[in-house]
Amino acid sequence: MSRNGGGEVIDFSRVLIAFEVGPTISSLTDAIALAAAAEVAGAGALKVQVLDPERLVGDPDLPVRYRNSAGVEHARSMREILRRRVLTVNEWALLGEQCRALRLPVIATVDFPETLDMALATLDPIALKICSGDVNHLDWIRHVASTKRPVMVDTGNANLGEIEAAVEAALEAGAPQVVVHHVPSGYPARLASVNLNIIPTLIRLFPECVIAYSDHNPGYEMDAAAVALGARMIEKTLCLSIDEPWPEYAFSVTPAEAPRFVEAIRAVEAGLGRARRV
Repeated sequence: MSRNGGGEVIDFSRVLIAFEVGPTISSLTDAIALAAAAEVAGAGALKVQVLDPERLVGDPDLPVRYRNSAGVEHARSMREILRRRVLTVNEWALLGEQCRALRLPVIATVDFPETLDMALATLDPIALKICSGDVNHLDWIRHVASTKRPVMVDTGNANLGEIEAAVEAALEAGAPQVVVHHVPSGYPARLASVNLNIIPTLIRLFPECVIAYSDHNPGYEMDAAAVALGARMIEKTLCLSIDEPWPEYAFSVTPAEAPRFVEAIRAVEAGLGRARRV
């Protein structure tokens, strides 16, 4: 994976395991601690979110309902949830320096030209991600793809036609590589809505893309199954403690669990072997 400013693709010869820390940081201290934990665990990348909550969420009272790790239901405004994960420009730069020192590549979700520019300047990401809410915002996808970095697309509740349009927009605008993420909705996702069988469908429909799975469930089972079905990237949330009363902590792994998570995915990958008997 190159850091030469764009034009290169990510090597998916092994399943890329990225730990998502965007939702689980509330300070630079948290971010640096989680980056160190991801590196120790053997992750291939750190996933962050460089967002502007005030612009991204028009309704300041838009509620989000979710359950914490104890199963207790909470409701908070989306802006409140997003605000706690915002870092300053200087803090993003310091995190970028730390990740480069750890040789831990960064993937960044961005939402506006200003946050895109901030991510490029401070984090030098190997890929840029489009959140599921922007999957049909084709002008934005083209703008992100014009950086000539790999583009990752969260699909959320998008239908296949919308995914196809997003992929075409990214490729036509110059993205050297497109990664399509199957992302079940919910905090955590209901098993009935995980629908892992869409992964082989996406592989058949988008042979020019890499297919990934972003996990919204506790444990490792769905991630292992996704790899068995052909996903070449796994994104799993990493947090310092699952006891925090915020979304996404309930289906995260902790630094103590992260090495075992990576080992489990690698074991499944190795156990799949080849598609022929010798």
